[in-house]
Amino acid sequence: PSFKLDVNVTSSRARFKATSGDANIELSSIAGHDWLIQSKSDSSLAIYDEDEASERMRITSGGDTGIGVTVPRAKLDVAGGVKVANDTDNAVADKEGTLRYRLAPSSPKSQSMVDMCMKTGPSSYAWVNIVTNTWSN
Repeated sequence: PSFKLDVNVTSSRARFKATSGDANIELSSIAGHDWLIQSKSDSSLAIYDEDEASERMRITSGGDTGIGVTVPRAKLDVAGGVKVANDTDNAVADKEGTLRYRLAPSSPKSQSMVDMCMKTGPSSYAWVNIVTNTWSN
């Protein structure tokens, strides 16, 4: 073994507990990278890409999640762009608050749209257009 505890886990669970400081779980050579999951002393959880020596994600004890952010200030706090893709599902309660991007290629004009699923009545929902961009082909 390379460490005080070296466990080969394939399909079962493993639990590690630190009595003080930071606790580390190292996941080596997953998709060509060495990953480190670290339980921080501030009760947050951090995921590192050890090959690039950088923290990639952090989850606070309050449930705020940061991607590329070491001190997340919202349930999802992202440093960089967030891709929103086409959602062809019907507007229903489970989709409420969902953003979607749609592309409607056509001739002679095409459109791209950003919509949000919103509650429109006591039990009704609809995709409401936020913005539409139209161009000639």
